[in-house]
This record gives sequence, C-alpha cells and structure tokens, in this order.
Amino acid sequence: MAKKCIGEVSFENYWGENIFSIYLGYHMADIYDSFGSSRYSRNVVYNKVPDKTRIDNIMWFVYELDAPASYNYWFLNVITESGKVYTTKSGFYCSITDADDEKVVLGVNGESENLYVHYSSSSDCSTKMKRNL
Repeated sequence: MAKKCIGEVSFENYWGENIFSIYLGYHMADIYDSFGSSRYSRNVVYNKVPDKTRIDNIMWFVYELDAPASYNYWFLNVITESGKVYTTKSGFYCSITDADDEKVVLGVNGESENLYVHYSSSSDCSTKMKRNL
C-alpha cells in the first residue's frame, strides 16, 4: 500500500544573474500518462531571486512511497533580470525515494542552462532548459 508523504522544496539560483521571476510546477503521475493521471498538483510563482542565493521552503509537495506507478514531475519557467525566458521540457520527472528525507533542492545553473533536482540520498537529476525567443 502506498504511503503519502509531504515534502519541502528549496530553490537555488546559480544562473549567473538575478532572476526576475520563476514559475515552479509539480505533479505526481504515472509514467505512461503524466497528464491524464496527474494528481497532487502544486505550483508557485516567486519573484526577485538574487544570483547565488537559496530560498528555503518555497513550496511543499505530496508524494507517494511504495507505489508502483508514482513519479514526481517538475516544471520550471524562469525570466531573468535581463528579460530572457527559459523553460524546462514537459514530462521531466525525478522521483524521491524512501532513502531520502522529505526535502528536495531545485536549482538552476546558467553555465550549463540546466535545472537540477537534488535529494538527500537518491540520485540527482537534471534537464536542459530551452530559451524561449
């Protein structure tokens, strides 16, 4: 039987410039139908994130452990102070495990133009962010 848990998200900005605004989205879903089976959706908009800073507890999220078809999907849209817009692909998932504590750090790296997801014990994940013209 699946165990429902609540986690906390922190956000780090290592983009190389201040971020004007972020939109962070989360949902849990099956791997084969990430939107049709979506549940426990959360999102937050946060403005004015200085470069080289971390915002703790920016958002909470619900996740399941010991569930056979339960994946954690993350989405990020960033507007930099210089007005450039970057977005992650839809369908990016990186799932928490029972080895982790309930905390996750999401961050951006401007040199590689990636969103990274860091858990306390399980493997980290990252995905390329695409610049919107």
